Amino acid sequence: MSSEPRSSPPPPGSEQEKALSTAIQKIIGSAFRSSVKGKRKYDKENMLPEELSLHDYGRRYARMGEIFEHISTVADTGIKYDTADSDADDEVSEMDRQLTDGWNLLCNMIPRFRMDMMTVQPDRRAFKKVLSLVEDGILRTRSDDTAGLKFRILAYLNLDHTLPVEPAIIHASTKSDRGWAHPVTARLLCPLEYPATRATYDMIEAGAIIITAKNYPRFLYPDDRVYDPKDVETGLLMGHVMLRVAKHILQGPSASLERPGFHRGKRGNASIMGVTSVTPRIIAYLAVQARFAMTQASSWSVIDAHFDYNLFYWQIVGLFDDGEGADIIAHYNLQVFGSGSPVPQTPDAPPSPPSDLEILKAQRAAKRARLAVE
Repeated sequence: MSSEPRSSPPPPGSEQEKALSTAIQKIIGSAFRSSVKGKRKYDKENMLPEELSLHDYGRRYARMGEIFEHISTVADTGIKYDTADSDADDEVSEMDRQLTDGWNLLCNMIPRFRMDMMTVQPDRRAFKKVLSLVEDGILRTRSDDTAGLKFRILAYLNLDHTLPVEPAIIHASTKSDRGWAHPVTARLLCPLEYPATRATYDMIEAGAIIITAKNYPRFLYPDDRVYDPKDVETGLLMGHVMLRVAKHILQGPSASLERPGFHRGKRGNASIMGVTSVTPRIIAYLAVQARFAMTQASSWSVIDAHFDYNLFYWQIVGLFDDGEGADIIAHYNLQVFGSGSPVPQTPDAPPSPPSDLEILKAQRAAKRARLAVE
């Protein structure tokens, strides 16, 4: 399979070139007309798919699709495989598989998008111009989620949310007294395998203990979970912070501390997104937003010291490989929507030591082997 993501443009001045130019201008005009209309005040909850702007679709895609790559990279990779020879036997890399999954999700969401972008792609300026409308919606939504959690996350830290965080977090706007500087956020950020003590946090800050995305942080687990190296899986992704962040982002802040399925007022983000079940990517997105909100970082970066958010995201998505994790999806659906019915879902880590995901998968395989013998 060729690595070139686009085909050669037609000869200048040819009838093919003129037809292509006309088609591209029509697509661009339609995209920007819908974008202008999308800025007016109207009920987005009840719009038909063809009435939504690309900006609106970007907002819907933001929590479900590719989180760390530019949308133009997602589109180029997707089109590369869409236009490849059907008999091509080249092995698809893991990164390309992730990108094409994101591309297919976007194309299934936006009417005619696949064919429109394949038409526009030879004109790189027009291609990126149209995709910038989607990108703007993606960035706006993620920025809104980050800003909303910046202050609200403080109410989600304690298992008993009626108790104040001690010591009080005073610099909420700068986040300077979060992360490893505060005992509550430090405990939640610390991997389960390390003791939740000031001595541990000091060693982390000094670089004596290196925290990476290979080890799951404590906030992913229930508050009373005790580390067991022979059982990494029990309770994973069931932490109270995760579930509150899920309800905050998918239903709204007013639902975050309420009973399962609670929602107040207008339909929540999940309904506007057309989502009736969480997905592995949504759960991974929630974890990324939750961790960032608890750190001292004041601006977004994929790398936080030694912690790689991209690796963290895919480590969580990987939990659901081979159809695993249906119970986790059911639990999130119960908490967010009030219904536990799951919907089927469709940079390299260092080789040593093994990540928590690798340990968990090995434990799953051993468990299946024991059951087969019994």
